[in-house]
Amino acid sequence: MSSKILLINPPRAAIGDRLPQVQTQTQLPSSCLFCESVSLADTGFVVEMLDAECEAMSLFTILRETRRRAPQVVWILGSVPCDKDDDIATMLMAILNVTMPRLSVTYRHLQT
Repeated sequence: MSSKILLINPPRAAIGDRLPQVQTQTQLPSSCLFCESVSLADTGFVVEMLDAECEAMSLFTILRETRRRAPQVVWILGSVPCDKDDDIATMLMAILNVTMPRLSVTYRHLQT
């Protein structure tokens, strides 16, 4: 049985990223999230994506969604190096590690 990986695009802290976006009828995941998911799926992993930025999710909502999806591994993917974004990812990692201690959680910066 393949490992189930949940890729999380965390919410951003930068003011430019919080500006209202033009809403389309179909929400597409970030390109980094999509590329990572395809690469992992091609190697045999069961992959789910959680775009917490696009959905404007709170850390509590991300935790609830992670529990519901029950992955073995979580990758928190950051595409824009920013101290405040690192703080959000660090808080999310801490919350997941405390509430789901058997879950493997990793934070990765992706090249854009």
